[in-house]
Formats: sequence, C-alpha cells, structure tokens
Amino acid sequence: MAERFVVTTDGLNFRSAPEVDPSNVLAVLPNGQVVMKLEVATDQDWWKVSTIIGGQETAGFVSQKFLAPAAYKVIADSLNLRSTPIKAPDNLITALPRGQIVEKLEVATDQDWWKVITSIVTTTGSSEEIEGYVNSRYLATVNDPFEGKKVVGMDNTSQNFRDKVAQIADRLGTKPIYLMAVMSFETGGTFSPSIKNRVSGATGLIQFIGSTARGLGTSLSALASMTALEQLDYVEKHLKPFKGHLLTLEDAYMAVLLPAAVGKGRNHVLFEEGSIEYDQNRGLDINDNGKITVAEAANKVASRII
Repeated sequence: MAERFVVTTDGLNFRSAPEVDPSNVLAVLPNGQVVMKLEVATDQDWWKVSTIIGGQETAGFVSQKFLAPAAYKVIADSLNLRSTPIKAPDNLITALPRGQIVEKLEVATDQDWWKVITSIVTTTGSSEEIEGYVNSRYLATVNDPFEGKKVVGMDNTSQNFRDKVAQIADRLGTKPIYLMAVMSFETGGTFSPSIKNRVSGATGLIQFIGSTARGLGTSLSALASMTALEQLDYVEKHLKPFKGHLLTLEDAYMAVLLPAAVGKGRNHVLFEEGSIEYDQNRGLDINDNGKITVAEAANKVASRII
C-alpha cells in the first residue's frame, strides 16, 4: 500500500513550498484529512504530500509533526466492507475480521462511513488489495489509546470523536477511557451534546450547569446546539485546570461532579446524610451508611467500562 497519513490538528497549512510563509498557503487541511506521502524535503520536518482539494488531487508541503499513519484496525467481531456507504443487502463485498488492518482513504458524505483499502488473502492464497466502505464506529487506531476497552454507548460516537478524546486525554495527562466513561455515565450512553437533565437543566457531554457554561465563555443553549465534536473543546477547557491530576478514574469524575475532591482519594467523604447533596445522590451510597465517598460516587462510572 502507498503510505497514507491523516491530519491530527484542527487546521494544517498546506503549502507550495517547505517553509513558513503567509504567501505560500494553498489550503488549510481539516483534522482527519488523508494525505499521501510523496517525499521528504531537505528539512525533514517537511513532507511533500498529495491530497484531494476541491475534487482535485493536489501536491504540496506540510509539517509532518501533525500527521499520523492512516492505519486502523477492526474492533468488531466482524465488519462488513461495502461497495457504497450505506447499509444495503446488495452492496456487501466481504466481512473483515476483528484485528484486520485497513487504511483510511476518505470520509463519505455521511461521516460515519469511511472509504478504506485493505489486503485480503484470496482462495488461491495470494494477497489482494480491495477498497470499500465501512462504518468508522467499528475502527480504532492501530495503537489503540483505549487499550482494547470500550464504554457503554461507545458505538454512538464516531472515530473522529474518539480520536479527539484521545488527543485531549494526552494533553491533560489522563487516560482517554476515563473521559469516555465519564461522558458515557453523564449522557446515559448517548454521548449527545444536547441531552438535558429534566430537573437541574444540566446539559451535554459532562452535564454542564449554567454557571460552569458561563465561566467557560458560553451558555447552555449554545452548548446544546453544538456537535459532540465541537463540545469536546469545552470539555477540555473545563478539565484543563486539573491537567496532570486526573490520574485515576475517580479523579476524572470528581473534576466533573465535585472539583474540590480531585486528589482527595477514594475514601474521601463527599456528602453526608442530612444534606441536600446527599439526598440528591442517595442512590450512590452503596453500603447505606449515610456517607457517600469518592469511590462510591465513581462506582457507577467505572461500571460503564466494558
């Protein structure tokens, strides 16, 4: 296969020459754009690549620091490879087994579907490259940041969403599976950016409350109108003050539930019987002793990891 890579930043300048110059920017490539490596420039930080811009294959230069291999692996027991980006009985090419490596070629109009290329062994024992479309929800990067784990509702997220969560986790010094578990719990597995608590009005991926939203420079209505991918920026903004301190699942959840408890340990008591907070969270008191600890509060979040 040709060496293909994907853009890993929100906007990568695609240039006519291998140097930073405002006059040589041909286009700005979005996160997830696929490029094909052509050659390494004299300055090895720069690669000459080709990619599709405006329907045309175009060559130019990019900083290779913002590229990652376009290889992914199948994480479902069996993933249908189809001739068109829809689920239909007459477009099945073959079924790819768990662990099969594919390379991303492009994103279809429905962004859940990707055109990919992969190698299969034919009945004669030879290797053959085939192209087709798969649902990206059942793919993970080869170096899976989720360590083979999933959370309840993970199939409701796109590969772009999961990749972005992994990037955020890396910047915060935590594990992406912790962030996914927290969002799974807070949204009931829907990962909906507009889901709302009927009592408190808390909204979105980590159930932002009004004061939190305002502190982040936005509003609940604005958050509800965002895509899940867009709202992740505000999830990161909320968690950024705890960078380097979200070393456990419990602390990742405390950063959402009760930030003052981050780093206090599993046995730290959050709420006691007789308080409004305890009454609102009574179901978390696992041993029914009138106290809710960090460990008890995070227990249901931990159960989201499957």
